[in-house]
Amino acid sequence: MVSLAQPGDFDAIAALNVEAYREFAARMSPDGWRSMEANLRAVEARAQSARFLVFRDQAIIVGSVGYCPAGKGNPEIFPPNWAAILLLAVAPAHRGRGIARTLVSRAFSVAVTRQLR
Repeated sequence: MVSLAQPGDFDAIAALNVEAYREFAARMSPDGWRSMEANLRAVEARAQSARFLVFRDQAIIVGSVGYCPAGKGNPEIFPPNWAAILLLAVAPAHRGRGIARTLVSRAFSVAVTRQLR
């Protein structure tokens, strides 16, 4: 169910991120949402320092999370010995099934073992 994303998955992850976070657009200024949407779509750029894990349902990506190994996260936020997660997203139609919990648990396991299988 959870696997390492491949570069061919990045567009689907970007679309999922926007779908998952779109509910916040109404609470933001138009410029704020445009900026956030650009960040949500920047999966390929984020993949330079993070690995993305995906949750598939019948081959469709319905959840994802970025995992940054220790020292690869934003140094303004995270100490160099901390791993970090970013861009956790679950498609609204698939929420409530434990997908986010599964993705975060897997990212945590990777951080503890320092292995990404």
